[in-house]
Amino acid sequence: MTINETPIWGNPLHFWTASFGQAALFLLGFYLLKLIVKRRFANAAETESRVDDFILHAVSKTKVWLLVFPVIYLATRILQLPPAVDKALINLTVVASFVQLGFWVSRLAQFWHSGYRQHDDPSVST
Repeated sequence: MTINETPIWGNPLHFWTASFGQAALFLLGFYLLKLIVKRRFANAAETESRVDDFILHAVSKTKVWLLVFPVIYLATRILQLPPAVDKALINLTVVASFVQLGFWVSRLAQFWHSGYRQHDDPSVST
């Protein structure tokens, strides 16, 4: 038996390595995407379009630590986990997803409200 075939919670080590590698690559990719979007839209307030303003606001409100739970859940789909662990991952994923969605909806409402106030009364500044 090689080290790659060593079972951990009933799964070979290479499954665990692949699972966590997928999770790490996704989180790294998202973090890099977040940096690219922030740099690309750094001057979003100076443009006429409000779409880039919204994208910058939404990305700034994305919490990478909340994305960890869905990423781990998706990455562990190749593993055979005990039912209690699997259920806990599902529950954490649902809660984290709804919290992140709440942050995005909150940011959208703030963004829309600030634009509405500026449109209604030009003397109002944010």
